[in-house]
Amino acid sequence: MATATTAPMRQAITSYTDKYGTFREGAQLHADHPAVKARPEAWAAVGLTDDELGQARLALYRAREAANPTPDPAPGRVHIPGPIPPERRRVVVASIALEGIGFLNAGDVMDANDPIVKKFPKMFAKETI
Repeated sequence: MATATTAPMRQAITSYTDKYGTFREGAQLHADHPAVKARPEAWAAVGLTDDELGQARLALYRAREAANPTPDPAPGRVHIPGPIPPERRRVVVASIALEGIGFLNAGDVMDANDPIVKKFPKMFAKETI
C-alpha cells in the first residue's frame, strides 16, 4: 500500500529525460520524488507566474551554459578563403548533427581537405556537375 506524501508539488521548468523518466515542461511531481531530488534546479514551486517561471528557466540555462560552454568554432570552419576547386568539392549526403560542431545539411558542399570530411568520409560524396 502506497503512503500519501505531504511534500509540496513542484513543476518542471523545462523538458528533459533522465534515468527517472521523461518530463515535459509543466509536469508536476511531489518535491520528495527522486527525479525532483536529483535535479532540483529543473523544478519550481507550482503556482509561479509565467515571469517567475521564465526567470527560473533562464537561470537554469545560464547555469548549464556556464558548466558546459559552447566551444569556439574549429579553425578553418569559420571562413573559407576562396572557392573550393572542383576536384576537392564534397557534398553532404545526409543531414547530420555533430557534437561540438553543429549541423551539416544534405547538399552542403565542403572541401575534401576539411578535417570533418576526412573524419567522416562516408557522409560525403564527390560533387558531380
